[in-house]
Amino acid sequence: MTIVPACECVFEMRKQQKQAEKKWEMMEILKRRGFQSGKYARMTFDNFDNDKLFTDVIASVSDYMNSVNFAKRNWLYLYGEWGLGKTHIGIAATRQLALARLWQPAFLRWTEYCSLIQQSWHDKGVKVEWHLGREAQILLLDDIDKKSATPWALGELYEVLNFRDVSELPTIITANRNILELANFWNKNKETEELGKTIISRILGQVSKIIQFQGADYRLYG
Repeated sequence: MTIVPACECVFEMRKQQKQAEKKWEMMEILKRRGFQSGKYARMTFDNFDNDKLFTDVIASVSDYMNSVNFAKRNWLYLYGEWGLGKTHIGIAATRQLALARLWQPAFLRWTEYCSLIQQSWHDKGVKVEWHLGREAQILLLDDIDKKSATPWALGELYEVLNFRDVSELPTIITANRNILELANFWNKNKETEELGKTIISRILGQVSKIIQFQGADYRLYG
């Protein structure tokens, strides 16, 4: 029997088919992890309509996405007042990195995540995927300063960020305050002050880009 070697076109077709299958699997993961739920599904770069921010923000985020890897200084910090598109850009960037790099993604809305953990203490039916925030290859950590934090909540935040710092895992963080303003915001007592300092130290040590969002709340004036 004569064995006829497969031509390059067949290899290429199989390669493209396998890539398409991986992309489909990643889309399913993104759906399960909240990136395609409700309005989050519409949070893409094409749908970002803050004209004043568009050029600078997209350029800076694109630079981050092109250079980010599993190495030191691979975090992105987005900050500014409410309703300026920080979560929108964070979702768009995380989704695109997950699809382009096939990186396992996670999306933690920080206050909701903490509430879910507390609910799980009393309701065994509430499941918290503890490992996702720590181990995801690309994490969007949303609204870390949404409300004043307790020592317990800051301790949880420290554990997530410390793991990702040590493991050098790409992380996108959104907040209302710039990094240094977090120190005053979390300075409620000795315990929160110390925890805040350790968190800020890790963010400053790993962040590669800091982007400020300015303008009017699109929810009110959009």
